[in-house]
Amino acid sequence: MYNKPLILTNDDMAEGVYAASGCFTVTWNIHQRPEVGRGDYRIQVNAQHSASHTCTEQYLTITFNQTVTFKECGAASIDGSASGTVIRLTRRNFANGNDNIGFGDVVVESDAGLSVISMVVTDNGMN
Repeated sequence: MYNKPLILTNDDMAEGVYAASGCFTVTWNIHQRPEVGRGDYRIQVNAQHSASHTCTEQYLTITFNQTVTFKECGAASIDGSASGTVIRLTRRNFANGNDNIGFGDVVVESDAGLSVISMVVTDNGMN
């Protein structure tokens, strides 16, 4: 069953965003920007799996407001193009129906003014 993504914004929390879609609730935070002394953006990504099924793969799709170049992610690998406004990562790890899932830092390079438009985690839905 598909659930349309829900995106909430909060002016008091410009760096952190909450989204829910399907069986995952996703939170993220751009906690390092180039002006802090590095040439990249570091985005902490976490998800909560709320389902009656288990899974062995999780897929993270991130849509940005501008083009990025994917550099690294400690817990997932790039799936498809490493450059564009949308990137998709695959995390190959078992998850129970109520597990917390950490993708760690997703590191990308981009011009100033980067923001995340949406972030969705789906899975391979094993039982």
